[in-house]
Amino acid sequence: MDWMAFLETYGYAAFYFLLLVEGQPTYWLGGVLLSLGGFSFWPLLLGPAVVLLGDYLFYLVGLKFGARLIEKHGKILFLSKRRIDYLANFFDNHKGKAIVISKLAYGIGHNLMLVYGLTRGKWSEAWKWSLLGGTSSYILYVTLGYFLGTGYSYISESIKQYSIIVLLGVLVLIFGTQIIIRSIKEKRVVLSFSLFNKEKK
Repeated sequence: MDWMAFLETYGYAAFYFLLLVEGQPTYWLGGVLLSLGGFSFWPLLLGPAVVLLGDYLFYLVGLKFGARLIEKHGKILFLSKRRIDYLANFFDNHKGKAIVISKLAYGIGHNLMLVYGLTRGKWSEAWKWSLLGGTSSYILYVTLGYFLGTGYSYISESIKQYSIIVLLGVLVLIFGTQIIIRSIKEKRVVLSFSLFNKEKK
């Protein structure tokens, strides 16, 4: 099965699933596939709604299952105790703006919603920020992906294999830089683990 046949059969289902569990790389992928003819425009308009649903599901996990589950399985979600304290402080300092910002930075969008549920935050106060941030980042990164795909279509066949490597390198650089900067900020947070202690009492 070639990639076009795969996309016609499973493409949108796989894309929507990745939107639920992943972040910005999926947005870029949607834009690239749109420019290359693998996706149509109209189905991609559902993207922000799927992103919002994903945020709600992660919020529910934090709300219903609490600190014990995240403490036990946090490594699977890349959610260490230090990161939980960092995200909690980040949200306390910025409130709704923190949710919007998290949608533009790789790797903390869903984690922030987990922590928001963990702290018993109200979804009625968060969904509008999630929708705003998710829609803004979705439009931005799908558009960037579209232009990357358009540029790729003009590249000669002899150098396309190298352009893919360069593209992957650029994406790794962008997201890797975000992760490194955030890791440095996380280490500056005083580790109180108050969320876990409160849950266990």
